[in-house]
Amino acid sequence: MEPGGTLFISVCETRKHLTIVFKDNGKGISQDELSYLFDPFYSTKHRKQNFGLGLTYCYNVIQQHDGSIDIQSELNVGTSVVIQFPHKRIRSHSLPVAEVRDIGSNQGYVG
Repeated sequence: MEPGGTLFISVCETRKHLTIVFKDNGKGISQDELSYLFDPFYSTKHRKQNFGLGLTYCYNVIQQHDGSIDIQSELNVGTSVVIQFPHKRIRSHSLPVAEVRDIGSNQGYVG
């Protein structure tokens, strides 16, 4: 996202799944690039320090927990990432509601 962008995070729990949705209003990802996002060493950032392994790692961890990850995007509109875990893989315990506060341009802190 560019500075000043917005990131929405929502969490929903049903009888079968815990669903976490991340949605932004960034520049989006082309349909051609979407099919490569989980491939090792693929990156849209083209930086020397970026190895293109982050989403591959996330995909593998989520798969090992019987979950799923889906990315939908539209150029110049934004991107949505939906992660689901089966309820049987979730430990239930009471946590305080997280406080979200702005700590700078397009960065949020949850804690």
